[in-house]
Amino acid sequence: MKKLAVLLAVAVLTAVAVHTSTLKTATGATKPPVIDGAQRPGMIPDRVAYALMLRLISSPKSAPEKRHVSAYVDQIGFDSDADVNALLGAAASYQQRIGVVDAKVNVIKEQEARSGSGRSLATQNTLLQLRAQSDSIADDTISYLSSKLSKDGLIKLRRFVDTRVKTRIKLRSE
Repeated sequence: MKKLAVLLAVAVLTAVAVHTSTLKTATGATKPPVIDGAQRPGMIPDRVAYALMLRLISSPKSAPEKRHVSAYVDQIGFDSDADVNALLGAAASYQQRIGVVDAKVNVIKEQEARSGSGRSLATQNTLLQLRAQSDSIADDTISYLSSKLSKDGLIKLRRFVDTRVKTRIKLRSE
């Protein structure tokens, strides 16, 4: 379970980095206030919470990681294997699609780190487009889950995201 917590922490940090990568301006970084999901879970967007959860469960590589993901998904309380399989399938599809966007963001960040200069307007616009793609992928996956999960499964997943995922997120507001 400790490894799962570490994976969740890494996923949170990654998503916050991607989510806030567009917050830099051409003149320098801004520091907006932080939304603490433990205090105000309703302020955490669904797409951010779902994206983090989907990243966490999407690609276990080793047997222990698979057990950790299974234990994590078991906490949702699905009554059917069909709901579990729909969630895991959606997570794998999400990871495949978001990986393309992540790769592009990483290239930009590496270029910025090497140059040491401020973010150009063109780079800012590219990051905004990538963020829109990321948001669209998350929204598509949430919509897919809404159509594939049983009514009870969807209720349980939404409750889990609201009470277990959002409460562990800290997010810079825009």
